[in-house]
Amino acid sequence: NQEHEKDNEEQLPNSFQTAVALVISFPLGIIVPIFTAAFIANYKLSLLAYGGIGTSLSTNRMVKSCSRVLIGGRMAMVITCCLAKLIVSTTNISFYFEST
Repeated sequence: NQEHEKDNEEQLPNSFQTAVALVISFPLGIIVPIFTAAFIANYKLSLLAYGGIGTSLSTNRMVKSCSRVLIGGRMAMVITCCLAKLIVSTTNISFYFEST
């Protein structure tokens, strides 16, 4: 029984290493979609490029990864637009910048 507990303890990751990995991975995970959106004006092409970059970093198929990112990205855009319209309709907050 003690050997089993000792084996479980050895399998646990180091908390400090996990924190460092997260500190590095989150900013890197944000950079890729920002760069694809910054350099490609058409949002559909930008989402496809993001999916392609993700495929090159993984073992997934190109079509599967690109379609997943395209569909998920469009769903996220629709949800964000609906939430913004809900907030604007129920409050006096405006998300649109008016030129003077």
